[in-house]
Amino acid sequence: RKDVTTAVETLLSAGARVDVQAKGEYAGWSALTVAARYGHTETLKLLVSAAVRCEAENLNELNEGNGAASTDTCAFGKAFTLAAANGHEPCLKTLMVAASLGNAAICHEMRSGRALMGAAHGGHTEGVVALLAAAVGWAQDIGVGLDVRDKDGWTALLAASDAGHEECVMYLLD
Repeated sequence: RKDVTTAVETLLSAGARVDVQAKGEYAGWSALTVAARYGHTETLKLLVSAAVRCEAENLNELNEGNGAASTDTCAFGKAFTLAAANGHEPCLKTLMVAASLGNAAICHEMRSGRALMGAAHGGHTEGVVALLAAAVGWAQDIGVGLDVRDKDGWTALLAASDAGHEECVMYLLD
């Protein structure tokens, strides 16, 4: 993983864009989503930092009337849910920092309950704990709670129960 982080650092310092998405089999995936999905925390930190800078530059350009924003902020939301669903708590916490700074895509993922349901369905109790702790703090302001339901009416408790993750179920009931 250190080699990957070093390679990403080299590419970013050479001006590589963070918002480029893959085509073909991995269409829609960016370096941000891949790092979160596979638990590459140090690489994710570099990418988040670069993406936040890129967003700031894009906002400055928009405010000055010089163009359109190009950073795929949805990649933040997708990365957040992938980190939660795959039990990568350090990545999840890294992305929570971006969320606490107001990243809209991550705030949307929190509000929708997808990240919490993904962590619960995967039996990742530590991720459930981290997400609910965030809900007590900053995320409470955006309407996050245990009663959030997906489009099919499922909650995190139902997802954990259906998948047979007793520890998650007990935590969610507590």
